[in-house]
Amino acid sequence: MGSVCGRCRRLSFELTVVLRVGLVGYGYWGPNYARLLRESGRATLSWCCDLSESARAAAKQHDPAVKTTSNLDELLEANDCDAIIVVVPTVHHYAVTKHIIEAGKHVLVEKPLTATSEEARDLLALPHDDGTIRMVGHVYLYNPAVRYIREAVARGTLGALRYLGASRIGFSPKRDDVDALWDLSPHDISMVLHLLGKMPASVSAFSHAYLRQDRADVVLSTMLFPGGQIADMQASWDTPFKQRRLTVVGEKQSLIFDDVAAEKLSLYESTAAGAPAQTVPIPAAEPLGSQLDHFLDCIENGAAPLTPFRDGLDVVTVLEALSHSAATRSTVTLA
Repeated sequence: MGSVCGRCRRLSFELTVVLRVGLVGYGYWGPNYARLLRESGRATLSWCCDLSESARAAAKQHDPAVKTTSNLDELLEANDCDAIIVVVPTVHHYAVTKHIIEAGKHVLVEKPLTATSEEARDLLALPHDDGTIRMVGHVYLYNPAVRYIREAVARGTLGALRYLGASRIGFSPKRDDVDALWDLSPHDISMVLHLLGKMPASVSAFSHAYLRQDRADVVLSTMLFPGGQIADMQASWDTPFKQRRLTVVGEKQSLIFDDVAAEKLSLYESTAAGAPAQTVPIPAAEPLGSQLDHFLDCIENGAAPLTPFRDGLDVVTVLEALSHSAATRSTVTLA
């Protein structure tokens, strides 16, 4: 009996399909995805596309079997690539992603989905009857602390939500393709929209470029929601300490998620001043790895992703409105 079970296990292993994944972009985040693919045991990095010869060489050094190219069409025509992860500068997201969709491959696009809401709507309007997975990388929604907060909100543990505050500051990399708002705030916008389950009625923002004249490096934003909830966000490339914090205040209880602290999630069981905080145990997990696992799960099972392109459009719409508000120093109403 044991030998039969052993043969079954071997047969099951032999029939397991290993997904073949391509990377477009091997700069800042590409190597992280490559590492996670190596560690996954269920997918392999089959292709890497990057214009930089040194980036392609780095990919080859870590994954000797990977095929490399500087030509996106060569990757799209390859029959040994099932899915593609897009980690190029934001300005190129739309064109690259559209070509991938037209080639009939599964795609995961790093945040933000596109550089404009018009581009995002165009991607959503493309035919989608081929069963492919189209997912945006709102990685914080795969963080176990954020999942705990979402479940607490759904259970009504916190009571009606009143206020959300996000702070994402530090000496961050200065990017040439986007400003601090588009670099940092997609994380916080995606969490706020996920927790509240709706779009803001209006937004306002103030920004300033201290480090260079062409890119705002400090942005203060506020979102007002139907129902009276307020969410404010602070994004900065020019702060002498790192902070990644989300505060969620309800009428009964509050939760604070501090992503750089050893104890990442704290619960305040009372809204009274001086109420003691309790540490909420959160399982250790790498959110980027959980996001990749979810992408692979969706491909294997045909399930709808937690972060579909529609959510990407919502985040880009809010980013655009905040950018317009900062540029005109006015409140922007969303339809």
